[in-house]
Amino acid sequence: MNSVTEIAEKILRKYPLCDNCLGRLFARLGRGLTNDARGRAIKTVILMNLFTRYSASEKNRLISELREFALRGGEPFKTTLEKLTGEKISEEKCFICGSYIRDYFNEYSERSVRILEREGLRKFLIGVSVPNEIIGREESIAREFRIDSWESIKNELKREIGKRIRDKGYSPDFEDPDIVIIIDIGTGAIVSTYPSALYLLRVAKLEKGYRLRRASGSLENLLIDKLSVYEPSYIRLHLLARDNKNYIIREPGIYAVLEIHSPRRGKPPVEELRGVLKNLYPFKIEVISRVSKKDIYELSQRLTKIVYEIKLTPRGTIDLDRIEKIMSESKGTIYITQMTPSRFLDKLGERIRRGQVVIREYKYENGFIRIIVQLDKYLFPEEFVSGDNGRTEPCLASILGIELEINEISILDII
Repeated sequence: MNSVTEIAEKILRKYPLCDNCLGRLFARLGRGLTNDARGRAIKTVILMNLFTRYSASEKNRLISELREFALRGGEPFKTTLEKLTGEKISEEKCFICGSYIRDYFNEYSERSVRILEREGLRKFLIGVSVPNEIIGREESIAREFRIDSWESIKNELKREIGKRIRDKGYSPDFEDPDIVIIIDIGTGAIVSTYPSALYLLRVAKLEKGYRLRRASGSLENLLIDKLSVYEPSYIRLHLLARDNKNYIIREPGIYAVLEIHSPRRGKPPVEELRGVLKNLYPFKIEVISRVSKKDIYELSQRLTKIVYEIKLTPRGTIDLDRIEKIMSESKGTIYITQMTPSRFLDKLGERIRRGQVVIREYKYENGFIRIIVQLDKYLFPEEFVSGDNGRTEPCLASILGIELEINEISILDII
C-alpha cells in the first residue's frame, strides 16, 4: 500500500498543486490540521525524502528533482533550490484552484463582513457555488490516484470563509441564521437571502364578521402592517382550523403559525414579537414560541378535534329527553356521515367524511339552546346542526325532531 507521501509525490510529478489543494486530497487523515498546513507538511516530508534518497555524489539528480517539485509544488522546494543553486523559479498555477484559493478566502470573507455590517445582522450561514470545471479537476485527481480521503473545495471554501467572518465577531448559525450569504466563485457575485421565521400563535377573535386571512380588515392584513418594520418579503398566517368570519374564537384561541418570510432586519425574538402584536382588537394573540416546519406538521397531526359552542333557536317544541338519551346511553357520542356541504360543493367537490361528534354540554333557557360539541376537525358544525337536506346524517335537527336556527358559533378550543 502506497504511503501518503508516495501518492502525493506521484501527484506533484504530474499536477501543480498549492498547499490547500494538496492537503485537501488527504483531509480525512488526522484532526486539528488545516488543509494548507497538511499540504505543506506533506511537501516538507517529500523534500526530506529527496535528501535521503540521493547521496552527496548525486547532487545533480537532487537538484533536478528539486527543480521539478519547485515548479509544481512551490514551497518549500523553491527556497531549498535557491539556497543550493541560487536559482529562482516561478511555480506553475495550481491545477485545481488556479492558485486563487487564499484570495477567495480573504476577498469573500471581507465582502461578507461588509454585508453583515450594512444589514446590522449577527447570525450568518455561508453557501458557496463552485464552477464545474474546478470540481471536475479535483475529482479527476482523486479518481486517477484512487484517493478516498479527500474533501471538496466547496467544503473548504465554506469553512475557511466562515471562520474568517467569525473572527470578526459574527456568529455562524447552522440552525437559525439571520442571513444566508451565497457566494458564486465563478462569477464573483454574492447574493444574500433572509430565512423565514415561523412562530406558533394562539389566536382569539372576540367579534364575528372578521376573517383571519386574505380579506380587508383581516388579522393577516393587520400583521402585514405591524411587521413591516422587519422588511419581510411577505407575511403569511397558516391556520390549524377553518377561517370563518361568522365564528367567534374564544380565548385561549386556535393554534396558528405566523410566517415572516425573508425578514431583512432579522427575525424578531419571541418577547419582542409579543410586544409588537399587542392591541390588535378584535383579535387577541399569544405568541408561544419559534417553531420549525417539523413542529408544525407534528402539531397538525396531534390536534384532531375542535370544540364549539353553538347558540340555537328551536323552531318548534323541543324534546330535550332525546339529547338526555344520547348523553346517558353513549356519553354524548354520535357517529355521523357528512357529504361535502352544498354551499362548498362547487369549490371543494364531492367527498364523504365520516367522523365523531361528542355533545359535551347543553342548556335550554330563555328560548335558546346552548350546546358545547366536539367535532373531528374536518367536519362542518353548521351541517351537523341542519343536516343540509340529508347530506349529513344524523344531524342535531333530526335527533331533536325540529328545525334549528343557528344564532352564533364560537370555537372554544382545538385539541
